[in-house]
Amino acid sequence: MIRHIYSILFILITIHSTHSFAACSPNKTFNSGLVIPNYTANLDTTPVNGQIGSEIIGITSILYYCTGSDTERTLTLYAMYNNALTTINGRAVYPTTNSGIGFSIGLEIPNACPGLGVIWQTSTTAGIVTKACTDTIHNNGDYNYQGRIHLILYKLKRVVNDNRIGIQLAMNFNLTIYGGSLPLQILYSPNPPNFSYTTISTCSLSSASTTSVNLPKVYGNNFVANGISAGSTPFNITVNCPSPTNLNITFTDNNNLGNNSTILTPLASSTAKGLGIQLQYNGNIIGFGPDSSDPGTTNQIVLNGNLTGSQSFPFTASYVRTGAVSPGTLSARATFTLSYQ
Repeated sequence: MIRHIYSILFILITIHSTHSFAACSPNKTFNSGLVIPNYTANLDTTPVNGQIGSEIIGITSILYYCTGSDTERTLTLYAMYNNALTTINGRAVYPTTNSGIGFSIGLEIPNACPGLGVIWQTSTTAGIVTKACTDTIHNNGDYNYQGRIHLILYKLKRVVNDNRIGIQLAMNFNLTIYGGSLPLQILYSPNPPNFSYTTISTCSLSSASTTSVNLPKVYGNNFVANGISAGSTPFNITVNCPSPTNLNITFTDNNNLGNNSTILTPLASSTAKGLGIQLQYNGNIIGFGPDSSDPGTTNQIVLNGNLTGSQSFPFTASYVRTGAVSPGTLSARATFTLSYQ
């Protein structure tokens, strides 16, 4: 499916001169040369509000031709923006027709006023961003002011369902000259070329992987102090990945989704007191985290940084004392999220 960006950015550049005999005119054939490359990495590894790929920068092209031997030129940029969805890293982010992907866009004049930088909108509210400087370096004779477009794509949702999005940033000029000002309207229109991403083939969970772990009966005298564990019971999770995959896992306490501790919350049907259930992997006690595949998720565990084929990962579950022990039954439930990074 092809998706398009629909957004308009109006940029007004005003050049004032100290001498009336100077003249500036826009380049009617300005070409951004902006090429949106194919993005072929696994987008699932990009966190929400994360940047997709590298910043995309167009070619440097002439915006204005200026003639005359001025003593100085004052260069003022007015960038007029529509309402934005949000801000990320201090830049306004605008919607695409793919609700999972947004973009920031800016203009740079690289050969004048080097401190001016790229003009980005920094607010979600529609309005005008003004940057100005006095160009005294290029004031003797003819000089051409250059411009180039910057584009950044962002992931806005955890799951991006569509795997293709098209963008073209075509420049259409509405030129007028009034009182020495040179308005320049730049229209971004929704036509290909295309930005696309692909996801790696997902790994699969073996049907032989256990879904329940039955711990043995234990006696209260096994737990002489808080933190003592008993009844360790092994279980395996077997995963098959068809291509090299950085495989990670996060366990979540199903009865307390915000639990970041190392002890599962007993189900309401449990009657035993003073006991909880812990999980271990490779001899290390497992902490619980949110049901998320995002990189850097709390208590996420790396299982294999380059898994190809099938591998069985050994875990254990055990009772652990949390307080004064009284007999009864104990049940808890954990879910796990596999992430491919």
